[in-house]
Amino acid sequence: MRSYCSKNYSNAYVFLPVVGRIMFATASLLGGIVPSISIGQTTTLEEVLVTATRREVSSQDVAASISVVGAEDLANKGITEFEDLNRIAAGLHLEALQGGSSASVRVRGVGSAGFSSVDPSVGVIIDGIYQPRLGTVFTEMMDVERIEVLRGPQGTLFGKNTTAGAIMLHTTKPDTNEFSGKVQTVAGNLGNAELRGTINIPIVEESLALRLSGFTAKRDGFNDNVLLGVDTRDIDRRGGRAKILFEPTEKLQALYSYEQSENNYRADQGLVRYGSLDSSRAGALSGAPLSEVAAALGTTLPSIGKFTRRVHQSEQFAVDDLKRQILNLKWDLGPVTLTSITGKEEFETYLPADNDGSPLDLVRITSNPLSETFTQELQLASNGEGLVDYVVGLWYQDEDVLSPTTSADGADAAALEGRPQRPATQINSTLRNETKAAFANVTFHASDRMDIGLGLRRTEADKYSNQTISVFPVIAGLNRTFDEWTYTGNISYKLENGNLVYFNYGRGFKAGGFNRQETLCFIVGASFCLPDSRLVYDPETTDSFEVGIKSEWMDRRLRLNAALYFQSYDDFQVTSKFPPTSTIVQNAADVDSRGVELEFTYLANDKFTFDGSVAHNVSEYGSFTNAPCSLIVSKSPTCSQDLSGRQLDNAPKWTVNLGGEYRDVTDMLSGSELFIRLDSATRSEANLAATLATDTIQDNYTLLGFRAGLESISGPWKVSVWANNLGDEDYAVLAGRPSGHTDGLTMVQGLPRTYGITLDWSF
Repeated sequence: MRSYCSKNYSNAYVFLPVVGRIMFATASLLGGIVPSISIGQTTTLEEVLVTATRREVSSQDVAASISVVGAEDLANKGITEFEDLNRIAAGLHLEALQGGSSASVRVRGVGSAGFSSVDPSVGVIIDGIYQPRLGTVFTEMMDVERIEVLRGPQGTLFGKNTTAGAIMLHTTKPDTNEFSGKVQTVAGNLGNAELRGTINIPIVEESLALRLSGFTAKRDGFNDNVLLGVDTRDIDRRGGRAKILFEPTEKLQALYSYEQSENNYRADQGLVRYGSLDSSRAGALSGAPLSEVAAALGTTLPSIGKFTRRVHQSEQFAVDDLKRQILNLKWDLGPVTLTSITGKEEFETYLPADNDGSPLDLVRITSNPLSETFTQELQLASNGEGLVDYVVGLWYQDEDVLSPTTSADGADAAALEGRPQRPATQINSTLRNETKAAFANVTFHASDRMDIGLGLRRTEADKYSNQTISVFPVIAGLNRTFDEWTYTGNISYKLENGNLVYFNYGRGFKAGGFNRQETLCFIVGASFCLPDSRLVYDPETTDSFEVGIKSEWMDRRLRLNAALYFQSYDDFQVTSKFPPTSTIVQNAADVDSRGVELEFTYLANDKFTFDGSVAHNVSEYGSFTNAPCSLIVSKSPTCSQDLSGRQLDNAPKWTVNLGGEYRDVTDMLSGSELFIRLDSATRSEANLAATLATDTIQDNYTLLGFRAGLESISGPWKVSVWANNLGDEDYAVLAGRPSGHTDGLTMVQGLPRTYGITLDWSF
């Protein structure tokens, strides 16, 4: 069984024209049913402002590959969840397969996942605060002003240094002058019901304001657990945010926010191929195929087929609870601005599961990781009035993670092995991560057309890990310090027509860390134990080279940006799964990532807009002779294979996002505007498992989205009907070995076709 996709195109050159024809046909159809359009109009693309350089500038003036989407585009494209950002930027891939514990963010084919000690390759920064746990960001896109996706190493400007990229999320600030609000309701198939609301309250005009936002969202599961007779992979989340803005003078600003959210859902995985029980377990039936074991216990196993959307395993639950506080202080001192950003977060995940990887109740494992983080940043930035712009700063973050895991026999274990039920075993893992950094970034305006930028950063990360089983220390006092100098350099030049060409170099760094010893190492024995040499993994460094152009044409009706890059990684950190529950990180010798990216927005006239992005990426291991073993039957942590020269997992060579939108005043309802939008998101073939097994490949697939409706020209109301995955495409987002003591193949499917109606009311 090689793949999961029902369509199989040989390569991107096949599906690119296919998607293009769909977009063209849609435009032609709309052209036949709406009034003729005059091309001789003066509408131009709006300037997009970003803070990618720590000061507000046009995105077209930033010497780096960056994608930006504002609040209006988020609304027009129906983006309400963090994972929906997959549709806005080619080369960006986001997944939260089982909640915060398995959240994954990847840029240019490189990323990281899981609640392990590994630092994210792609940093996510919310209102200036770096998120050490990716699970904290996979929630509602609640009252968001702007999102910026930066590609390549970051660090001399933002928080903690990252090696692959950064996503900056800016929530909307309170308005001290105008009372306003918005309510949104959503209803759709799979029992989808959502409610969001925002209200802005000026308390003291031009000085003090309060902004409140809240949401609740529920949706039934789209997989059937045929063993328990319940739906799984559902949504049940809620949360809110309060922001207070205080501006006592024009020179001083204080902005405080408090946010809390909860996500509660089932995350059962599905077996798509049965295997046999782990041969290391005792008992007469140990190592037998599951069908024989089930027959002995009087259990009938359901049949397995591809994309039946039926789950053949027992339950897994996930509850994520997030609390976040941020205080941002700004003091304009004239030539410079002093900024202090303080953050405090608490993120807890509760994961009870029948986690033996079989349809039988053999082992119950419950994890409850808790992360508490304090962040402080001080920065001094010039106000852009001279020949030199600069930002200098200090950054500090302290994170404490406690991960208790309890392992207990399930109801079928005693019957299988003919013995009394064993007492539960608890393992407590403690991690402390304290990081300090100093950074500086300077831009020299060499001429009216040429800018030269230089950045430097010193990072020092102190990490401590401890592990106990019940009350006895097992791995005590692992302590390491990882430090590195990183730097950036770029040069940009504006041509006579105003277009920008640039060259960008960056060096990135990720600290090393510790692997957690597997629970069953202490229960079953040495076959589940990591050797001492694998308990610590080394830092990762990277060098990135990029050339690009930022251009606008046709009287600023066509915006076209392109980048060509090459990035090399040393001691690349690879995350893989070691059964039954541990996430293991190890170092590959090197990885090379190279490719090209193209983004465009075309305002054909005052009614039609087209946008899209295309990325071609080749991310390959150089030398990786000790890669995690791909043999499904192997349970040894020392099993290895040679993956040298292979493309990384979850790294499709082609990603393509295309969209088109039509807007015009209509006679259907006086004072309203008709809008119709079509989007497509295409990913080429990719292996979904770090072991790159031959049976974990997802073929090419394309997801189509549709949105249409009426909107009041004056703004108070909007009605939209929509559909995502319009073709009901079958595809997988995860595939690999089961999380427990059985062999076989497990997978997580992507969301099927969803559709519904959205009502917006503003006041």
